[in-house]
Amino acid sequence: MSTCYLTGNTILEKNAPNHDDHKSVEHIIPNALGGKLTSSYVLTSKSNLRLNEEIDKDFNKIFASFATKLDIQKDRKTSPSFNAFNMKYETDVFFKDGRYFPRKPVYDSEKKTIYADSINTGNNYKKYLIKNGEVSSEDELIIMDDLAGELRIPFGLGNNTFKKGIAKIAAGFATLKGISRSDLKNVIDIENNKFIDKLMVIPYIPISENEIVFEKNIHKSPYFPIHSLVLYGQKQSQILYCYVELFSAFQFYIILDENYCGDDIYESYIYSILASEEITYNDYINSISEFPHMSEKLIDFRKTSTTNLIKLTRVGQQTFKEYCHSNFHTLSAFTNYKFISSKAKRLGLINS
Repeated sequence: MSTCYLTGNTILEKNAPNHDDHKSVEHIIPNALGGKLTSSYVLTSKSNLRLNEEIDKDFNKIFASFATKLDIQKDRKTSPSFNAFNMKYETDVFFKDGRYFPRKPVYDSEKKTIYADSINTGNNYKKYLIKNGEVSSEDELIIMDDLAGELRIPFGLGNNTFKKGIAKIAAGFATLKGISRSDLKNVIDIENNKFIDKLMVIPYIPISENEIVFEKNIHKSPYFPIHSLVLYGQKQSQILYCYVELFSAFQFYIILDENYCGDDIYESYIYSILASEEITYNDYINSISEFPHMSEKLIDFRKTSTTNLIKLTRVGQQTFKEYCHSNFHTLSAFTNYKFISSKAKRLGLINS
């Protein structure tokens, strides 16, 4: 018998109409981010819908630019969009259907080009420019409905929505692997059936020399980027945590229970986003040819001790910031390359 980790209610097998507690397919990592790991026995239908509204919608927006540019496969077809800021023209744009549309028409006098959200809008703006004497009716202007270039994309990890999104992934994976709701005390308010506000989310940073070497080279793996999860619990140390890694760049430990009394457990999950397949840890760690024996040095993926978790909480903010910025820029460069290559293929500029 399965229970909902949010409410503790029994998840009913029968999909009865209008029944709040029937089973519902939950993507442990949101499908909008390319998550494929699913279960029908971690949340009731009502809880699933509730958390989608309270957490998933805003959490997914944080990663929308990466998910969209990588054109990742999803179970549910959507037409994602996100906002950005074009640095050259200092104007807001929005991305949709493979193009960046300016929210307001932009005229580049040097290129004699109007950028607009449609050709029709561009033609109307041309009339406006003529009326105001900025161009002549004799001028031949190019009208473009795509304003790409150097962009600044809003991205934030410091808000509570982000932390709850990480906690939701961790709670779902823990429940999938048999952890009871009573052992999720550091993420679930058992009495009020909600995620707690003060979550213990600890940014990961490599500590050992081998970890540092590996992390600096993960972008060379043919499996890059990945989503990964590690659930670790030890009765002796009374710790239960989940490691959550998204797009090989956003890496966090979240404490699920700091007074854990259950059985020892170690479960891992690694998913290659672009290959659309689950891979083993050995596949991943041995995929970087420069380090053929790395698996002998890094035996258990993201398994760490309470002592190391404490060390991570004491690492200076500047060190965390530098490490996270490095990961972010590596992922950004990769996604931009993939996006530009895909666009060039669609336009017939390069061969498939």
